[in-house]
Amino acid sequence: MDDATLQFYRRNAGAYAGWAKAPSTRLTGFLKLLPPGGTILELGCGAGNHAAVMLAEGFVLRGADGSPEMAEVAARRINHPAG
Repeated sequence: MDDATLQFYRRNAGAYAGWAKAPSTRLTGFLKLLPPGGTILELGCGAGNHAAVMLAEGFVLRGADGSPEMAEVAARRINHPAG
């Protein structure tokens, strides 16, 4: 991620997190390919929208984002560590 993009997300983490997004159909298809209870490393977890789906489906999740502010929003949203 380039510095300008990172700085945008750092400054706007709260506003971005408030933008509701439905889980992508690609995510649903991807999760069906994984073993139940498998472990997922989500790089670029953003506000935790997809992370919430993965956890609800029973996966073990390690979420991370380049913006510490976004990772903090995600951790609060999903009640699960994100870094």
